[in-house]
Amino acid sequence: MTNQKWLASNIGHAFKKYRTDMRMLWDSYTLIDFYFPHIKEKIIKNEIDLVKANPTYGQTTVRQLDRGETLGRINRLLEKENPKRILIDAVARFEFYWGEIVTMVYKAYPHKLQSNKQSSNNVTDGTKLMSYIVESISREEIINKIIEEKVRSLFYGKPTDLFTKKSFKLEFADHFETNYKKELMFFSEITARRNLFVHNNGIIDSKYIKEASNSNYNIGEKIPLTENYLRGVIALLEGLSAEATSIIIENICGERVKGGRLKFSRKSFAYSVKNNYYEKLLT
Repeated sequence: MTNQKWLASNIGHAFKKYRTDMRMLWDSYTLIDFYFPHIKEKIIKNEIDLVKANPTYGQTTVRQLDRGETLGRINRLLEKENPKRILIDAVARFEFYWGEIVTMVYKAYPHKLQSNKQSSNNVTDGTKLMSYIVESISREEIINKIIEEKVRSLFYGKPTDLFTKKSFKLEFADHFETNYKKELMFFSEITARRNLFVHNNGIIDSKYIKEASNSNYNIGEKIPLTENYLRGVIALLEGLSAEATSIIIENICGERVKGGRLKFSRKSFAYSVKNNYYEKLLT
């Protein structure tokens, strides 16, 4: 098997797993959203036992929650924790997937690690490179360290850098900037909203306003996480990944995407863009 076919095959398998993970994530949201209201009804009617909370913080006593506490915990899970979990996990899974893909590309084609002098994303500057050489015992170890640093740099700057920055040498050219400006804008907002829930409990701050240019919210407001919005998050992260993954297989591996889940997801992405599906869900 040639290097190109090996890379195309492994990228295809990685996308299949990524797609499955994203859909299982959405299924988990749906399951909780569907079943827990029924559990609430049974608690109210005293038809099932109340939960016992295992001890935390070094305590030893198992605590029996009363009916009011249990219903309160369920309401919090349904209204706050479950939606927040889906947003945070979806973006994390997206970033993990792209870390995998970029690592595969650079291991197959180490010359892509060479930085242009004018690039601000130069992870192989003299000092750092010398450190890698001194601390490593083989050429392979040096390359692996440079790859690790390059992958980390994917998420240092703007979220859209992955799709637009030429220094990553993923052969996207101007494809996304030309054809998917609106989708990139939605992607930036999704990442900004994820950061908002991780770092500021979902309260709008100036950083979010700066990063989410399409937002109509004001500083100090609590940003919502509706079911439609979360559906749009899963769909867009899968769609953008399908389009970008297909381009890598075509332009770097020199292979055609002949069928399977990747081709289906790419077609779904094109259809969704054409019919403003993401705009309807994410605005």
